[in-house]
Amino acid sequence: MIGHNAAVVEVGEHRHQLTGPIAFADCLGVHAVLLPTTLAKIESLVDWGWDYFSTERGDPVLDRPGQVAIDWNEDEQEVEQQRM
Repeated sequence: MIGHNAAVVEVGEHRHQLTGPIAFADCLGVHAVLLPTTLAKIESLVDWGWDYFSTERGDPVLDRPGQVAIDWNEDEQEVEQQRM
């Protein structure tokens, strides 16, 4: 995910690096160009503009609804059990 102004892009033959709001806008522009219809492009740009300038955030999307929390130490625990 690219957050607010947290993008980094390389442009041009000499790979000039851009960061911040300009790079963020560039990433959005590339995605908009790849959309198939003009309507989809306009709707996406309006949605992205609304999301960028508004402070309200929607609920996060969970890809594992059955798992409330991720156990980041799970692999380490397995290694310790194998050693015993």
